[in-house]
Amino acid sequence: ARVWSWAECQKATGSQAPETDKDGNPAIPAHWPAGVRMDKARRSWLPEDWGQGLKLSSGGREAVVFVSPEGKVLYHRSAVESLLGPLVSSTPAAPQDAPPNWPDWLPHDWEMSTKVLPGGSRNKIYIRPGGGEFVNFFWNRPDVEKFLAGGALSGGVLRVAPDARSGRSDGSDASEPAAK
Repeated sequence: ARVWSWAECQKATGSQAPETDKDGNPAIPAHWPAGVRMDKARRSWLPEDWGQGLKLSSGGREAVVFVSPEGKVLYHRSAVESLLGPLVSSTPAAPQDAPPNWPDWLPHDWEMSTKVLPGGSRNKIYIRPGGGEFVNFFWNRPDVEKFLAGGALSGGVLRVAPDARSGRSDGSDASEPAAK
C-alpha cells in the first residue's frame, strides 16, 4: 500500500481550510451530535443533506458514521437505506489507493498508509517519523497520542518497500511484530 505524507494528502485532495465560525473554529451544524467529529471525506451515495463523521469506537478506532439532518447517527449504509430506500453513487467508487483525509490530531511529520489484514480488511495505520528500513507504526489514535506524550511504544514494526513512498507497489506488505 502507498505511504502518504501530509503534504501529499493536501495536494492530492485539494484540501482547503474548512469553513469557520467567528472565533476561527470549524463551523459545526446545529444538529451535529456530540462525540462525532466532522469528516472532510464524503461517500458519493450519501444524500446532500446528510453529514459524514468520525466517532471513536470502544476499541479506540475511528468509525465512519452518517448523520441525518435530524442529528441521528447511523453506522452503515444499509441503515441509511432502510430509512431512505436504495441509494445510488453519484460518482464512481474511489480506488483503494485514494489519498486519506489527514486527521487534525496527527502531526504533519508523520505518514499514513493502510495495512491489509489476513481476512482481507484494510486498516489505516499511522507511521511515526524515523525513516530507514523499519518504521514504527500505530493502529489507532489513542496509541499515537500515548506515544506523543512520551508513553511506551506499543505499535508494530512495518517494513516499507522502498518504492511504496512513490505510490508504486511491488505487492509486498511484509511486517514483523514489535520487539518486546
